[in-house]
Amino acid sequence: MKPKSLLFFFILLCSLTAPLLGTRSKTPDNGTIYRVSKQLCWGCIGESLEFLFTHNLVRATKWEPLLFWDFRLEKYARWWAMQRQADCKLQHSFPEGDFKLGENIYWGSGSTWRPSDAVRAWSEEEKYYDYATNSCREGQMCGHYTQIVWKNTRRIGCARVVCDSGDVFMTCNYDPPEVVTPGSMAEPSSAVVGSSSSKPFINKTISIRLNESNYLLWRQQVLFAIESLALESHIDGTKATPSQYVVVNGVRTVNPKFVAFKQQDNTLCSWLLSSISPTILPSLVNCRTTVEI
Repeated sequence: MKPKSLLFFFILLCSLTAPLLGTRSKTPDNGTIYRVSKQLCWGCIGESLEFLFTHNLVRATKWEPLLFWDFRLEKYARWWAMQRQADCKLQHSFPEGDFKLGENIYWGSGSTWRPSDAVRAWSEEEKYYDYATNSCREGQMCGHYTQIVWKNTRRIGCARVVCDSGDVFMTCNYDPPEVVTPGSMAEPSSAVVGSSSSKPFINKTISIRLNESNYLLWRQQVLFAIESLALESHIDGTKATPSQYVVVNGVRTVNPKFVAFKQQDNTLCSWLLSSISPTILPSLVNCRTTVEI
């Protein structure tokens, strides 16, 4: 890179790293973020640049430093995407509780889903996140969003694959990963920790919405999605709701298993309702559990 080009790139990058300069009067425009993202993704084309650009769009709105593309992380993400090509299972690459990198994963029914669709789904979790308390609304997930905007993350690598089924699987890895602290909203998140108490239903996108004429097709897609997460017991009623309270050392306290179950069931309910057309929704207004739906 020529000295003048390097200087221009440095000036652009600093203009987007406002916390270092102490100015936050105006969010950089999309064109500037795209040009700088290309500089931060040397040799990138197509999907790689789309992944990086859409991530940096989200980070720029929070005045966080933009991410660099890391080809080693991309190689790892691509390896994992190829492992999932046969079954398209929405599964993390690390054993639960042993994440070495930050990781967001996405599944979409059909072959048309793009990197921007995955990043949009992850970033929409912001509406459930409370900055003041660093917590997520009960029964919702925020960990995909907080991983995207985590202030210390500097590098990213992602991959997209069309599975044998014709559906799409996407995965992104982040370094350094989001730090999980006791009591923080990231603790139960599937984005970084992969906790079994909060499976990523909302990233299993259904290509159709239930109406009066497409029940069988809708049901097939819903069942495939739920079975891939081994959650059939939530819809057939075979999984009993844990007791709300337990007694520990003579003290009555909330049962953690009950909290985990409710978070899981509430998230699944929300996901199911989002796949139902407005003409059907009124008949489900009184449903409070997945079984009822």
